[in-house]
Amino acid sequence: PVFAVVLYGQVQANARPCYANRKTMMIDQTFFPVDQQALDEFSPYLWQPIMPEYGKLLRGLAVALDQNEFFSGGAKLGIVGIDSPANRRVVEKDLNPMLKSLGVEPTDLQWIDPSTGATLQAGQDQAVLEFKEQGIDRVIVVGGSRLLAFLITTAIPQEYFPRYAITSFDNPDFIKREMPMSLDGAIGISIQPAFDIADDQYPRPGNASEQRCTDVLGAAGHVFAERANMREALVYCDAIALLEQSGRALAGRPLTAAALAEQFGALGDAWVSASNYSSSFRPGSFDGVAGFRATIWDKSCTCFRLTDQTDPFPS
Repeated sequence: PVFAVVLYGQVQANARPCYANRKTMMIDQTFFPVDQQALDEFSPYLWQPIMPEYGKLLRGLAVALDQNEFFSGGAKLGIVGIDSPANRRVVEKDLNPMLKSLGVEPTDLQWIDPSTGATLQAGQDQAVLEFKEQGIDRVIVVGGSRLLAFLITTAIPQEYFPRYAITSFDNPDFIKREMPMSLDGAIGISIQPAFDIADDQYPRPGNASEQRCTDVLGAAGHVFAERANMREALVYCDAIALLEQSGRALAGRPLTAAALAEQFGALGDAWVSASNYSSSFRPGSFDGVAGFRATIWDKSCTCFRLTDQTDPFPS
């Protein structure tokens, strides 16, 4: 009897096909990498209103790194990723072509088997050893799911301190609190201020949708001193707002996944997320994130500094 679910912790790949097989619409807000092929496969049931398709995210990351001179000075780049079909696809179809267009050639690529704790640790040990021996001083991690934090934990005892690329999928808030000594020179991109930066880096509320969510939560007696404290609430507020906005547009038509998906795709710039810097839905896109901001680590405040401009994701 369940028509739709809001996912906010489904970090295992078997969850989404299970829901799709039961014709259940997923409003997926999990920091789990999903590429365009998977979104197409699960259409019209899988939607990511506040998460970018993972290939799009990596293209944006490469551009932000280049614009902020991450690759300058004879840098040697290593890429390490969780070994999965989706991650291999985005590296082959999105990340490597974008790097090539920027004149960047990775020195090494290491894939890590996450099947067990032992294989995960062995893969991290091997990646750190190989990168250190080759003098690799820039690292991009593919796959999210805390891999970067695990890798840093492995690298510190081996006194390996490259410059890391980092995105919202890598849990930057945790890393800056627990392992700030490893972030010197780190550059990345933020898609959600609540997860990545302090309130003094971005106005609060950031837009009318965030104000609306704040008002709704406040009326129920929930007041948050910082945006980071309400980030989970914003996730669910966005999901309900999207269903409400699209459902009203059906104007009496039967409420089906296909009909609602049609309305999602037609929203365009009328959809404004409370969580993101820039939002937009387009037919066939399946995600509503339109832009990102570059972040640069500042060890003087042990924080990420947010750049002033919101950039669109490159095609």
